[in-house]
Amino acid sequence: MKLLAILIFCLSLQVFVAARAQGSRPLFHVVDNYNNIGPGKIGGITQDKYGYMWFLDQTHARIIRFDGYRMKSYRNIPGDSSSLGGGDLETLALDSSGNLWISYTGGLDKFNPQTEKFTHYYFKEEKANGPGNPYLTKIIVDHANIL
Repeated sequence: MKLLAILIFCLSLQVFVAARAQGSRPLFHVVDNYNNIGPGKIGGITQDKYGYMWFLDQTHARIIRFDGYRMKSYRNIPGDSSSLGGGDLETLALDSSGNLWISYTGGLDKFNPQTEKFTHYYFKEEKANGPGNPYLTKIIVDHANIL
């Protein structure tokens, strides 16, 4: 009889815990102004294999790496060819090699998180009467790691 009472107690406790878990709400934390880096209009978000979150901040023309505790920003530094390219940032994507691709007015950048250097790929000029400052609105990486 004692065993039956313990079994009924354990089953009712399990049902209570399961019902309580169903009613719980997800917990959200506002990511704002870490290390005095407050994100603006976010044009893209991705996560790399190390768990870093990457944000494309269109307001401040930069990308931001967030490790859950701190933010680090990367932006264009005039005269530094290894910094983020100039122009209006549009979107970002991550390839299977861990490189981050960022499109902006007039070009495309590849960012290597290991070296923290950018490689620039510029679009060829359009015809004189064609649209100026071309840009990519989406970057898609397929299963073969091709943009």
